[in-house]
Amino acid sequence: MKKLNVYYKKLKAAGERQGWWDSEGLVAALSGGGDSVAMLWLLQRFYKGRIVAAHLDHCTREGMSHRDAAFSLELCKKWGIKCVVKTVEVYEERLKGESFEMAGRRERYTHFYETAETEGLPFIAVGHSADDVVETQLMNLFRGTGLEGLRGIPERRGNIIRPIIDFRREELREILRDNAIEWCEDASNTDTVYKRNRVREELIPWIKQNMNPNFESVMIGLAKQIDAE
Repeated sequence: MKKLNVYYKKLKAAGERQGWWDSEGLVAALSGGGDSVAMLWLLQRFYKGRIVAAHLDHCTREGMSHRDAAFSLELCKKWGIKCVVKTVEVYEERLKGESFEMAGRRERYTHFYETAETEGLPFIAVGHSADDVVETQLMNLFRGTGLEGLRGIPERRGNIIRPIIDFRREELREILRDNAIEWCEDASNTDTVYKRNRVREELIPWIKQNMNPNFESVMIGLAKQIDAE
């Protein structure tokens, strides 16, 4: 019960800051991964507005993306949430000079915006956690950035909101384990051929081991300080 109260307060605080807590409803981006599943659980548990989940099947990973789509549909059925699934051959839909990652992101957000418009819902919730903020801060730093880039990920951009921005990734996994909730693991999330994954899997652990074990908390605090100013 104590944990639930902590989760409620964190979600509500984010909702009030971002302006969606008392809204009529939202579209929840659902990949089937741990972060998005935990976000959906928190929303359906504590948020009073209408929730519609949106999932994009990228038709990749030798059919594993179809598994994620089926999982998302079944989970939403179990929780009584409408789930809108769109299937796109992302490799075939790439624009000239566009990477698969860029094409996938473009197709996902197109689906989210279309679902929000069709359902008449004002917000789109995406599952970025505090850990994603740190990874983005580092990625921005390596590219060359000012203070704006060291904010990491904005809490809200237009009608895109981030309900779990104050939650750590391990905290989200704890929520799932405590409530016996399954999720899908995407093997590509640990493939260090991708720069962000290398930051997550190799660089941050090295910094924590050799420089500062509280590195992530320091970076999260920096992002909040920049936001406040």
